[in-house]
Amino acid sequence: MKETCHMCLVLLEVEHVEREHSDYCNYCYQNGRIVYKQDDIHDFRKRYFDKMHAEGSNEFVARFHTLLIGSAPYWKEKRGL
Repeated sequence: MKETCHMCLVLLEVEHVEREHSDYCNYCYQNGRIVYKQDDIHDFRKRYFDKMHAEGSNEFVARFHTLLIGSAPYWKEKRGL
């Protein structure tokens, strides 16, 4: 199985630069800490959708990906699953 970011589920192998943390992408983990500190998954999904759409993903792909974020290990842990 391919490695994915524990917070946003992006495939880690698509990042062509070295990551700071083996479990997170460079969007979610920067300067030695997780960037998004709040516990609001809905706000995180909106921010991530906006990022994907701004980078050229079509709306359907961006919405589908942001729906999957709820099954990421980080968010499951926050919900106690």
